[in-house]
Amino acid sequence: DANTSEYIQEVLQKLFIGNRVDRAGEAFTPIIDDIISVDGKEQVFLALKETYPDNPHYCSHLARFYAYHNKNREKALKYADEAIRLSEIEGTQDSLLYHIKGMCLRSVAYDVMEQHRKLKLQGSSVPDNEFDEVIEKLVPQAAQEFELSREIARKQNRLDEYGFVAHIQLLIKAIDYAIVMSGKSKSEFFSQNTEPFSEWLDLTESLLEEVKRINMDDDESGKIEDCTNEIIAFYENYEQILQNLRSQLEKGKNP
Repeated sequence: DANTSEYIQEVLQKLFIGNRVDRAGEAFTPIIDDIISVDGKEQVFLALKETYPDNPHYCSHLARFYAYHNKNREKALKYADEAIRLSEIEGTQDSLLYHIKGMCLRSVAYDVMEQHRKLKLQGSSVPDNEFDEVIEKLVPQAAQEFELSREIARKQNRLDEYGFVAHIQLLIKAIDYAIVMSGKSKSEFFSQNTEPFSEWLDLTESLLEEVKRINMDDDESGKIEDCTNEIIAFYENYEQILQNLRSQLEKGKNP
């Protein structure tokens, strides 16, 4: 009956999907981690999706699998979008589903950044259009999903650290990637490349301040502190650059 079916789904979700905190990051439940083969993991998630085709959370978990384990960009985004669509059919907006789509896009961006870093270390060049795809497309698309997720969560009074931390980590990683690809020091980079990187750096600080207010300095995971330290590392250089620019502007006004 309906009660039995609901109970079974609750058990399956605890075993294979986990709670909202579990799904917000890149981790999977212990029972999934115990499955050694990637194909075995895929069969479990496909079976859940096929058994409960109208459940957006099984669909979104399949998206997570393809983003983190199988590294299938097209399928990850396909199922992330389908999960959102299924939720909308139910007449609900689930902030977690948008967050998961953002995480899928972030995973794609991270993979491309890592490939480019390796090419750089090997002395090979990366085509401008591939670099531009990361900076102008992948990062902004992931950021947009994180922003939408927070907007929905804010309306539902369900804000947590994950929607902020994931966004901050993305921007820090993207800035660091751009610096590495430029072959310049941080100071040189920021003095020659202002947008969108200075805007992103300012945004990371704003997001960090907001998540600190929300969490009231409760940072059990340590992720907020990690973000703080990474931002400080940028600002140690960036603030000096701003001072130099202001000095140059003043000289221009008063020759």
